[in-house]
Amino acid sequence: MGSINLTGNSAAPGVTGAEMAKIALENVGQACGETDCARILWAETNLGGLPLFDLRDNTVGNDPGMPKDQLHVVPKSAHPDASGDGWKLVSQSTSASDMKATVLPGDAVRVYAPTTDGGVSDTKVHSFMIVSVDGDNVQVVDNFSESGTTIVEHPLNDIVNYFAPDGQFGAVTISRVDDVWVNSHVDQSNLQGNGFGDFTNVHADYWLV
Repeated sequence: MGSINLTGNSAAPGVTGAEMAKIALENVGQACGETDCARILWAETNLGGLPLFDLRDNTVGNDPGMPKDQLHVVPKSAHPDASGDGWKLVSQSTSASDMKATVLPGDAVRVYAPTTDGGVSDTKVHSFMIVSVDGDNVQVVDNFSESGTTIVEHPLNDIVNYFAPDGQFGAVTISRVDDVWVNSHVDQSNLQGNGFGDFTNVHADYWLV
């Protein structure tokens, strides 16, 4: 782990999956740690106004794009959804082909590799954001690179080949912005929504008066 400082120039009033994907793409090239996948995803969704799963204020210095250097609460097969975070669980299928057929831009995904005895690994795990879907060409943003120290965009197939070489993950959660919940529980008129931190400088264009 290390310092992460994401930007939110793509943030806009309201909360949508499309906004989440744009924020993730905006931060490609940013420095990170090789074990920071969950922290990156939390910061992206926090900047989008709807922090995923972990509903603690994990910001450093009240900066919405700077998550604390600590373990974050993440979805697991026995606890795949967090009540009140505004994200809905859309699939737990462990099939890689099902995943490709299900995901949409802005979806947040957590995967666990299978163990040799048919169980679920608690060490070979990963979190990432879906940023585009064009047929079988699904692109994601995360830190799944050779060094693991830079946020990158790359094909979902890279993750499938590593975590599910036989086409089956050990466990999967695919979470999507719940538009119905958001419309009832999130202020759609500002950048912050339900995000933590001071959003004054996240996207200056929206604060001009």
